[in-house]
Amino acid sequence: SQVPSEKILHAGVVLRNVILSRASHMIRDRKYHLKTYRRCCVGAELVDWLMQQSPSVHARTQAVAMWQVLLEEGVLNHDIVDQEQNFQDKLLFYRFLEDEAETPLFPLVDELRESEEELQETLILLSQLGPDALMRMILRKP
Repeated sequence: SQVPSEKILHAGVVLRNVILSRASHMIRDRKYHLKTYRRCCVGAELVDWLMQQSPSVHARTQAVAMWQVLLEEGVLNHDIVDQEQNFQDKLLFYRFLEDEAETPLFPLVDELRESEEELQETLILLSQLGPDALMRMILRKP
């Protein structure tokens, strides 16, 4: 796996912080087949959330493409299938890179405020990178 670019790594931090600030229930431990998956989110919920954050995200496929950017860079990881290359708008578990380490779940108040201020800029960046990520997803499908 590659090392994420600084911009995309930062985008992941911003999104995670804002999710924790506005919808902390989305990032939590979940059980599946008697196994507990720590601090993860559900793909379909991430898509729903992203669509609620910006009027410029019009379609679920657009939101999927934006999460795909983070998945390709390793800032977001599929929790059960490590080799999963395509973000899916389903009941699949994803974990932010920040949650792989044993970092404190909640960021500091200053970090949260900064992330709130940077959210729209982050969404613009991901919406610009999303179409190329979506094209790569389509080309990868067998």
